[in-house]
Formats: sequence, structure tokens, C-alpha cells
Amino acid sequence: MKRLSRFTVPSLFYIFLFMGVVPQTVANAATGYSPTKQTSTMARQQETQAEDAPAIPSVNTDQVTARRRDIQTEKNALEKLQSEVKATKNKRDQKLAELQNTTITETMLEQARLAVESTRVNIQSILLDINHVQQQVENLQAALVDLQHQIDSTTDKQDEHIAALQSRILLTRSLLTLDHTYAGLLSTHLGLLREKADLAASWLQSVQAVYTKQQHLRHQESLEDMKRRLLKEEKKAQAQALQIQQKLAALKGNTSATAARRDFLQKQLESLNESLNILKTKVTIQAMKNT
Repeated sequence: MKRLSRFTVPSLFYIFLFMGVVPQTVANAATGYSPTKQTSTMARQQETQAEDAPAIPSVNTDQVTARRRDIQTEKNALEKLQSEVKATKNKRDQKLAELQNTTITETMLEQARLAVESTRVNIQSILLDINHVQQQVENLQAALVDLQHQIDSTTDKQDEHIAALQSRILLTRSLLTLDHTYAGLLSTHLGLLREKADLAASWLQSVQAVYTKQQHLRHQESLEDMKRRLLKEEKKAQAQALQIQQKLAALKGNTSATAARRDFLQKQLESLNESLNILKTKVTIQAMKNT
């Protein structure tokens, strides 16, 4: 008994537990261990892992049919765009030649600008479509790996379960193949749109250049017209001024009637000079605009 006194009560408890003397239920109560609690914890961990795992995209026949329809629509759009770009290239030289003899209006210039902006918007739209399809391709590739892993790791070898997984694989592969085809068509469409954008930008630049040249010529013609008008008005004013001066020189005496007549003629002469100065100012302003 003296030797046992060296062991504490907890120490003796674990010794007896190891020897099998203490019942398991008592041991569980003493240590806080609960088989039910442990099972519940493991179940929750498994549920959490299942929630965290990415969902495998489910593919159905409607999606495959819709993608086939998208491909046909894109083929038709590509054919139309190719013809449009080809026609634009073939007529480019002819249109540039005609442009030199065409009076460019603000409306024509704005239409050329809108054509450039419209093509840029279409390019952004195609880029979004390409990114979307590429993302779907990645998802489908990951789905194929997961589905094959399910087949390889399943313990349930029932024909129905395996057949269902294989059916999903076939549909997923079909949609993946179609997506690759669709992505290729979109890439071709993008290249044609960029080519169309370059043509539209080049055309806008040509229209802008002709418009600027014509505007300059209009201002120049306006200036020349004003100069001719000024010269004509100067000659007319000089003749009128000479007549007024002759009338002023002919006035004799200092009567009130003579003074009134002299004042009237002086005002006429000042009015002529003022009109000429205004016209000269307009010519100067127009000449400054043309520089």
C-alpha cells in the first residue's frame, strides 16, 4: 500500500482504464469523449467540403442546339462582313477620287465619325463574347475532368449510374467542341472588324482633310469677294467725296442756310469715310481668320 501512495487518483484512473478495469461508458464520461459528437463533427466537415467544391456545369441538349444555332448565325454574319470589307477595299480608290470633287458638309463628316465609333463598339462587343466563350471552355474542360474522376473513383458500378455519367461526358464534349468552333469564328469576326475599323478611320481622315481644304477655300473666296467689294466701294466713295468737296467749295457767304448746307455736306463726307473704315475692318478680320 505504501507504493500505491505514490500515484495520484487521476494516474490510477488511467492505469485502470488501460488495463480494462474501468467500463468504456465511464471512461467516455470522464474524458469528455462522445462517439456521436465526433460523428456529427465529421459530417459537418464533409458538408462544408462539399459546399466549397466547385459545381460541375450541367450540360443539356438545349445548350448544344443553341450553340449550333449561334455558329450558323455567326457564319452568316461573317459572310456578310467579308463581302462588305472586300467591297470597301475595291471601291476605296474610286471614292477617294470622287471625294475631291464633292462638297463636304457637316452631315457627311459626322456620318464618317459615326461609322468609326460604330465599328469600335462592335469590336468591344465581340471581345466580350470571346471572353465569355473562353471562360465556358475552361469550365467545360474542368467538368470533363471531374466527371471522369467520378467514374474512376465511384464504388457504385451500377450500369445506370455509370451510363448517366458517360451521357453527361458526351454532352459536355459536344458543347466543348462547338464552343471551340464558335470561338474560332468570333476571332475571325474580330479580325475583320478591326480591318473595317482601319478602313473607316482612313476614310474619316480623308473626308476631314477635304472638308478642311474646302473650308479654307471658302474663307479665301469670301476674303477675295470682300476685297473686290472694298475696292469698288472705295472708288464709289472717292467719287462721291469729290462731288461733296466740290459742293462745299461752291458754297459762298456765311448765311444760316449756307452754314446748314455746309454742315450737311460735312456729315455726308464723314459717313462715307466711316462706311469705308468698317469695310476695311471686316476685310482685316477675314484675312486674320485665313492665316
